Amino acid sequence: MRDKSRPDSIRRAAVGALAASRAGLRQVSTLAEENKYDPALKEAVAAALHSSADPDTRALAAKLFPLPPGKDNKPLPSLAELATRKGDVTNGRIVFHTTGTCIQCHQVNGLGKEVGPNLSEIGKKLTKQALLESILYPSAGISHNYESWVVATDDGNVYTGLITSETADEIVLKDAKSIVRTLKKSGIDQRKKSEASMMPADLQKVITEKELVDIVEFMTTLKEAQGATAAK
Repeated sequence: MRDKSRPDSIRRAAVGALAASRAGLRQVSTLAEENKYDPALKEAVAAALHSSADPDTRALAAKLFPLPPGKDNKPLPSLAELATRKGDVTNGRIVFHTTGTCIQCHQVNGLGKEVGPNLSEIGKKLTKQALLESILYPSAGISHNYESWVVATDDGNVYTGLITSETADEIVLKDAKSIVRTLKKSGIDQRKKSEASMMPADLQKVITEKELVDIVEFMTTLKEAQGATAAK
């Protein structure tokens, strides 16, 4: 967690692994209280504390890292409470493909854009609570190969996206709108890995609390790829 020579994806995973034990959770809590963690790990620390089964730890998380407000600035309940709620799968599917804008970056069974990870089988990989974490704290667990880069070119342009391929002479960058650009390395002034996920950190602001629960309920049903995705 403290080793800055390690990739951030590994360090974020270490936060979650550490918080899985009682002694490790105390260490993470102490680091949070004393503000002695790397800012790049803030969302991972917040998600780990909010997800704890210990009520005192969740209270600490609420104090140090208040959950982002939902639609109309209505405060959201704890992740633990949200995870116990039963959502409407049909409505969740509709919101996922419309208001929730999830389909703009993710594919499900051949539908959507290939920017973020394919979610066709996400329901057998993550629990409800983990799905809620990924929505409310998208930068807490950015998957390897889905880390965002900021690239500044000599002509004054700045691009943000995923590096999908790289050669000795150029890189290929895909942005959040799935626009692909090939940039010559000779024309790049600077490039830096972003600490933030490309996924919006305020998705909950455009959907209601119930719609958030419904989306997660729908995602738990995605366990077997079908159609075009399965064919791949």
